[in-house]
Amino acid sequence: MIEYLIKDPQGNRNRLEIDDDMSWMIPYLMVAKRKGVPIWRIGQIKGYVIPEGKAEGQQAQIFINENGKKYTITMLKQKQVMGGDGRRQKVVAYQDIEDAYAFEDTLLTLAHELMHLVEWNHTADHLILTAKLFLAFARFAKKQGYEGYAD
Repeated sequence: MIEYLIKDPQGNRNRLEIDDDMSWMIPYLMVAKRKGVPIWRIGQIKGYVIPEGKAEGQQAQIFINENGKKYTITMLKQKQVMGGDGRRQKVVAYQDIEDAYAFEDTLLTLAHELMHLVEWNHTADHLILTAKLFLAFARFAKKQGYEGYAD
């Protein structure tokens, strides 16, 4: 775990713990903060891997901690690479999510989970806010040299 201190609007320092292999998200969290997302309310960001034999489902979730003050975001950190014959598919490898073709999906998922800090329910406003943050993430990724992938 890497620990970051993030200031809230009153200048208080708030601790954010993030898994080492999820630290690539930090610049995107700073983009979100500049867009007004209260990221200081996040206590932890954890990554997880779907075990072999289980199908991938949701990519992330956000929940409030027991103290009722901080949120935890859990996000898929490795994508299953499927293979096998035509009838039986199985996991043949795992690929880090920031390297996988699912990078855009991961940024969209991050934007979606962060917007729960602003609008908890899945409303039209939540969708609009998510889209605006995703656009900011896409612009930032482009400035960082992200070119996408070829099918």
